Amino acid sequence: MTRPNLRRPGDAAERDEREGAPAPLTPASEVLALQRSAGNAAVARAILARQAGPPPRDEKKYFMAWVYESHGWRPSTGLGKFDVSYDPKTGVLDITVKCKFWFREGKPEDFDEELEPRGWEWKPDQLLKWKADFMRRVSAKWSDQFTFHCTRDGWEELQAAVKVHFVESEEKDAHYELQVSKIPETDSKQSRVRRPPKHNARRGKAFLDSGDLAQEEKGDYSQTVAFHEAGHMLGLGDEYNKDKKPAHEKLVQAEFGHGVPRHKDGRLMSQGDLIGPEYGVTFLEALRMITGIPWSFNAKPPGHAQAEPKQEPQVAVA
Repeated sequence: MTRPNLRRPGDAAERDEREGAPAPLTPASEVLALQRSAGNAAVARAILARQAGPPPRDEKKYFMAWVYESHGWRPSTGLGKFDVSYDPKTGVLDITVKCKFWFREGKPEDFDEELEPRGWEWKPDQLLKWKADFMRRVSAKWSDQFTFHCTRDGWEELQAAVKVHFVESEEKDAHYELQVSKIPETDSKQSRVRRPPKHNARRGKAFLDSGDLAQEEKGDYSQTVAFHEAGHMLGLGDEYNKDKKPAHEKLVQAEFGHGVPRHKDGRLMSQGDLIGPEYGVTFLEALRMITGIPWSFNAKPPGHAQAEPKQEPQVAVA
């Protein structure tokens, strides 16, 4: 898990340091002059006022001046890796998955030479189109699905709308290496995502194929496999295995009070294309950590302020 970063434009941070510095002591000559002109009581008030420092900082205003971010965020699910950035002024939570693409040629014996001459090869236009379609369509599928609400008293107007970006990057900066194999249009192969190693900054790997952006029949449901595999890169586990808990089970239980369905259905992390609200739990976890304030899927109802801590009655001692 990476340490959250704070970023503030301009010289604001330096200004804060200046404003927060203790006030200098009053020189003796000034004290004596003030005593002669205004008396000891006025001197005491002046010294106290100068030593009190600046007025208390407006905490919300201070919070709003920063951008909160973390690079190479690793959800507690053990899956997924991405950059996360929240700007309270825009109300947008940006999730960015950096991908390095590698394209592998298929096996000549798998292709019908008459139907697809040299079909096992990636043509330059095919390669560029697949890569562009993957980044555009997967980003669009996962964006605008979740909006989180701040639940801190007096801060309820703050929101975080999730935008997801799958982008191309250099290998050294990538969160995932995507190996895309060429297969015949009529074929279907098992794609998978390998989680990033736990104890170092190396990237994860995704093994996809040229058919993963097409709608694929899966029993009673149909699915765009690239959307499902992207879910793994965002920290979610499979939901179609009834004998195995999904990786995001604990986060869902903590937030919604129920577990994750474990059977074959139309949800995206099972065999369909439907995105449920539970799929935002890794983004919510990251948002809470980088900002240090409480957030929820649901807005806090008006008038439901958090209870103040109970004060014990004080007993006067004679």
